[in-house]
Amino acid sequence: MTVKEKVLSLLMEAEGRSVSGEEIAKTLQVTRSAVWKGIQGLKKAGYQVEGVPNKGYRLVKESDRLSAQAISGYLGKDKDKYRIQVYQEVTSTNDVLKKMAEEKAPEGTIVLAESQLAGRGRKDRRFYSPSERGIYMSLLLKPQMDLSDARLITCAAAAATARAIEEITGQDTKIKWVNDLFLEDKKICGILTEASMSLETGAVEYFILGIGVNVYLPEDGFPRELKSIAAFLYPDRKTEIRNPLAARIIQNVMEYYRGLEEKTFYQEYRKRSFIIGRKVKLHGIRQEERAQVLDLDQGCRLVVKLENGTVKKLQGGEVSLLLEE
Repeated sequence: MTVKEKVLSLLMEAEGRSVSGEEIAKTLQVTRSAVWKGIQGLKKAGYQVEGVPNKGYRLVKESDRLSAQAISGYLGKDKDKYRIQVYQEVTSTNDVLKKMAEEKAPEGTIVLAESQLAGRGRKDRRFYSPSERGIYMSLLLKPQMDLSDARLITCAAAAATARAIEEITGQDTKIKWVNDLFLEDKKICGILTEASMSLETGAVEYFILGIGVNVYLPEDGFPRELKSIAAFLYPDRKTEIRNPLAARIIQNVMEYYRGLEEKTFYQEYRKRSFIIGRKVKLHGIRQEERAQVLDLDQGCRLVVKLENGTVKKLQGGEVSLLLEE
């Protein structure tokens, strides 16, 4: 970690309390000049660091506003690989990024928003996106791959996001195949992967990977229909969580994306899956079936055994857990 990152870590741990430059220098075993440069670097990166006379420095709680500069600061040497834009309010980050992609935006373009008016998940289900309470983010990817393998991107993103949440907050999230993250039996994150195809060649032109994380409990709570099924990481705002978490999600997603062919995400995804060995209901287009989940193969296909004994590998679809009988 750089001195700037170490200073930030100390200020975050102080939770709004002022920390003297002398105390910071002593703790980090650096000079006061190095501390001052670190503070200036944080301000330049978009952090609101306040100097309190005779007390030192403190990170203003409002610093947890999303900031392209702050996120880039956490990305370190890799920051120049990405084009990050943060909006106050959008219909959905996927929609905004799709327009950019059609205008030939490069891979690595990333859109975040403080709120979404029409955030959505699979099957056009609404994704509740209240202002300044979550991370609503979309990444533009341009791999050379078939549409049939799109689930690998979704699974890689799920593993990357779950890992990032644990690395930044210490909270252990689990994965429900294919694209949902759960915390203590409630959904905390949804992932939506959308693709654009060339009409001439039939090849995939790009993927838009949308990730939505419930970081804080909404000020007025979740809507009635979500109260029993939605989770959050924290009940109240923290000094600085969303920017480092967004950056870590980006880093982890791109790490697994680069290793997509080798499926480097697989072990992380499988160990976090909480439906292996469980009884589930398969929600098909024409009918619903009951099954036992046997495993998850290297291609992220769900291996299930139907009640009639037939073993199937599911490439996509929706499953729900059955209560143990």
